[in-house]
Amino acid sequence: MNISNKAADSLRMVWLYPNSALNKKIDVSLYKELSEEIPDDILQITEIIPEKDLEKVHNAFSPYMDNSDITPFLVNYGNVVTCIGIGEHNDGFIYCYDADFGCFLLEQNIEFFLYKLVDV
Repeated sequence: MNISNKAADSLRMVWLYPNSALNKKIDVSLYKELSEEIPDDILQITEIIPEKDLEKVHNAFSPYMDNSDITPFLVNYGNVVTCIGIGEHNDGFIYCYDADFGCFLLEQNIEFFLYKLVDV
């Protein structure tokens, strides 16, 4: 798994400032496609995947994902993870991956994504 500087910088921001994401909620209503497909109103972030585990988690998830150019970095309740794009076409984009409903683009950068998170 190769991670670009842009994606690495985005992940570093979350690892250095875990309170920017940990125990926050994604307001599903802010994302039209996601809100039309999943039954949840919110997705609570419960865990930040540590840097040392990122490749192991990527390898575990990639066989089940249609898009191998994303990798999970946040864990939400249920079968849901928040991912970051690591390909040339989606470098640093933020996605929601739900094992039951698929993959949804949330934001094109980490700053907008973190700004929209809601406190628990």
